[in-house]
Amino acid sequence: MKKMYRIGSGLLCAGLLCYSLIPSEGLKYLWKRRSRRKSKTYGTEKRLYLTFDDGPSANTDKILDVLKEYDVRATFFVVGKTDEHSTRMYQRIVDEGHTLAMHSYSHKYDEIYESKENFVDDLTKLQEYLYQITGVWPRFYRFPGGSSNTVSNIEMPDLIAYLNENGITFFDW
Repeated sequence: MKKMYRIGSGLLCAGLLCYSLIPSEGLKYLWKRRSRRKSKTYGTEKRLYLTFDDGPSANTDKILDVLKEYDVRATFFVVGKTDEHSTRMYQRIVDEGHTLAMHSYSHKYDEIYESKENFVDDLTKLQEYLYQITGVWPRFYRFPGGSSNTVSNIEMPDLIAYLNENGITFFDW
């Protein structure tokens, strides 16, 4: 039986508990096994994609430390924060080989989803801000509230079409 270790709790993403337990021994085994693979084919092999939303937070340093310890990569769907800690975390995410992805600049649903123009302005502000800090032009997005949210005043297919037209891939939970 594999041991389970608590490595953190309380990271909320859109009101859901993102993680509280990670099977660290199993994770270490998975990544050691992955490094021995010769083929890039996926076949029926199981995959785990680790994502974090709404950060950076006070927990981001600890999360990055654990990921580094086990040589695991994750995707961080971040919001626009200008404090010193957050700007350091954006850079650390990139420097350690993780994917820096967008979740919205403001994370204010009523503003973002008021119009397509507001959505585009918020997205562009975050994309340019992250590029200015890290030198990386983010190409992945997660809609605040998900792509099937009920708070949007505009049709979600219109926003998805905008992302597609601009080479941005979106991912839901």
